[in-house]
Amino acid sequence: MQTFLKAYRLLSLAHRKKIIPIIFLLTLNSLLDFFSLASFLPVFIFIVTPEAISTNTYFNDAYHFLPFTSPQSFIIAITVCVLVLVLIKNLIGAVIMRIKANYAYNISSELSLRLLSQHFHLSLEKFHELDYSREANRISSHPVAFANNVILPTTTIFSEALIVLFILTGIAVFDFHMIAIICAVLAPVFFIFSLKKSDLANISTVLKEKYPAMLKDVYATIEGFPEIKIFSKERYFTNKFKKSYDEFVRALIKGHSLQTDNARLLEIIVGLTMCSVVIYATATEQSSKHLLLLLGLYAGAAFRLIPSINRMVYSLQQIKMHEHVIRELNYSPVASTTQTILKQGSVSFKEKIELDNISFQYVHGPQLLSHISMVIEKGKMIAVTGKSGSGKTTLLLILLRLLKESEGNLLIDGEIIKDDQSWRKQMGYVPQQPYILDGSLVENIAFGVEPDLVDRDKIGAIVKQLDLVKIVEELPQGMDSPIGERGAKLSGGQKQRIAIGRALYHDSEILLLDEVTNQVHTELEDEIFSVLKRLADNQKTVIVVTHKIPSSNPFNKIYRLENKTMELILN
Repeated sequence: MQTFLKAYRLLSLAHRKKIIPIIFLLTLNSLLDFFSLASFLPVFIFIVTPEAISTNTYFNDAYHFLPFTSPQSFIIAITVCVLVLVLIKNLIGAVIMRIKANYAYNISSELSLRLLSQHFHLSLEKFHELDYSREANRISSHPVAFANNVILPTTTIFSEALIVLFILTGIAVFDFHMIAIICAVLAPVFFIFSLKKSDLANISTVLKEKYPAMLKDVYATIEGFPEIKIFSKERYFTNKFKKSYDEFVRALIKGHSLQTDNARLLEIIVGLTMCSVVIYATATEQSSKHLLLLLGLYAGAAFRLIPSINRMVYSLQQIKMHEHVIRELNYSPVASTTQTILKQGSVSFKEKIELDNISFQYVHGPQLLSHISMVIEKGKMIAVTGKSGSGKTTLLLILLRLLKESEGNLLIDGEIIKDDQSWRKQMGYVPQQPYILDGSLVENIAFGVEPDLVDRDKIGAIVKQLDLVKIVEELPQGMDSPIGERGAKLSGGQKQRIAIGRALYHDSEILLLDEVTNQVHTELEDEIFSVLKRLADNQKTVIVVTHKIPSSNPFNKIYRLENKTMELILN
């Protein structure tokens, strides 16, 4: 029951409201299943005892009211009616199954989007603590697994349990002793399932741990391909992947074996029940006709009863094996972050950015910045220099509000920032290792703009500004050519220029650039700084982290970050 409650908590309010209509449809489907099966009973009775047509009041009235010429024609008509009922039942059942699947996979889609939204609300500190394989699995795979292995099996258990209840009730009405025999024989099925619960829980734990580990090993072989080849470590990574994959497969094999055991057990139960019916009828000296009716009734019931029980047990095992999916979906990395998401209007930047006595350190980490103060005026070009590891990138991330200062304040025109998202919309950021989409040059520069809304003329001008024309000319489809996963077909300097182009395309008010010229030649470096200077002259604010100042020195101010503190060396 705890498992079902945890699964229920994952549903949105809209999906919770749809549970009652879904229950109604499942109940309707179960009733149709029962009545379509029960409709065969009079046909069987008439074949065994044709005189039942005249002895049963209702059938006798129907026989004489309608123009039947013989009992045979009456039986044929009843059989045709049964066939029509079965066809109608299956047509309605198909519609209900489609509605059920639509409900389950809509939950999957909503969950996936919700998890993605949670992911985007992570603080940068929390993001760095993530297991990327686990997070990717939670967002993309677990919602589908939840629909397939929790929601759909739950609906199956409900509808099949109703069918079993209806059938057993019908049998009890016909012969109460039969129901006692069937229940006594079926009881071991659920007892055996209870014995398997611990094994299924262990399988669930293995699947939870080994699948992300297997994905991580795969990512390592893909991302580390050049180094693996160079150091001839193919065997090591193959064995590492094989170990995690083998453990994952062993869990699947064990789960499959537990589930296929059900079919064999049910076959034994069918035979045992059939023999019990014969023994019961013989011991109570039932007539051969009554024995035949009992066997026919049981055979008809077993035709639907046994598959229903099999589906229920299989569904229970599915849910038990995938309890880890429910736990993973209920886990929220956002819940443990101290980041506060504020939504209190747009941020206006007209005069200056001020870092007032700012300090920063990661939780349980060393202090990186200590009482930093600096003023960045609008329309100025600022440089921050310093040795590697001195905290220059950390400073940019604080300006971007991806990290929050431990002490001090970041002020915009003398005001504390109240809406981080609004502030970031005014900024363009070029990191040392820019993210390159697995797409075309156009997609990478426009970044997040729908294809039909891209300003290709603007991209063309940026391509010329950043000396990317030769690259475009060499690509088979020009700017629309794929440039490989993470820019595999580009050099480091070309990736950085594309990232600069991305910032220029979005016409950001403030540009933050982190060592953007460390992989380009001197002439191109001068050209990039010339472009940035023109932007500053047009009231764009440019902040550049660099380990060296170019000879042209286009900066209005230069700060040096050293020993966790800031020093103004050019004003």
